[in-house]
Amino acid sequence: MFNNLVVAAQQYFPKLQIKYKNNSFIMKILSVIMFFNKGFMTTYVNTFGSSIYYPSQQYIIDNPIDSEIVLLHELVHMYDVKKKGTIVYTLLYGFPQILVLLCVPLFFFFWKIALAITIVLLLPLPAYFRMNFEKRAYLCSLYALNCYSKKNNINNVDLQNIIDLNKDSFCKEFNGSSYYYMWIFNSIKNDFDKGANLIKAGMRPYSDPVFDMIDDLLSKT
Repeated sequence: MFNNLVVAAQQYFPKLQIKYKNNSFIMKILSVIMFFNKGFMTTYVNTFGSSIYYPSQQYIIDNPIDSEIVLLHELVHMYDVKKKGTIVYTLLYGFPQILVLLCVPLFFFFWKIALAITIVLLLPLPAYFRMNFEKRAYLCSLYALNCYSKKNNINNVDLQNIIDLNKDSFCKEFNGSSYYYMWIFNSIKNDFDKGANLIKAGMRPYSDPVFDMIDDLLSKT
């Protein structure tokens, strides 16, 4: 049950709250800023501080297993925030586009130069750190999907097909508009191929203590 998983997760993140975008004025404003992500309000889940925003409560009701897998995905982000620190994580995740904030004072002195730099920084430039943070979380999603499928007694052939289909779908997130084309290089496919093969072999897709938390939470679902 989703609520049970949330309660279990609060043992690791006591301030964790589940909120809904359709009830949030701030999320509606953000959806305008995030114009490149067409599904921001309807299909994507995002974490801000200790709050995880789902599209709506109905979304969780209609997609119970997916909602739990996404929760685990977002908990990886919260784990990384806790490990790196909020400021460092935010700067790394937003890099390089976040550098546009440095141009604000420059507008008062050299507005033409500031405008030129701003235009360049607002282009969909490769975002290495964002890619790595999302890769960690999406590989966790793949790992959780494998665990849920096994619990539902999916046969091995179908399970491998499920892993492959979702692996390909996740890869598209990296070179599509939803994350502002953060990583268009083929290396991401190679990384997911390796991670998927490890998951199929019954192993973790990468070595990190975060999976101790994930395994503990999965055991409580």
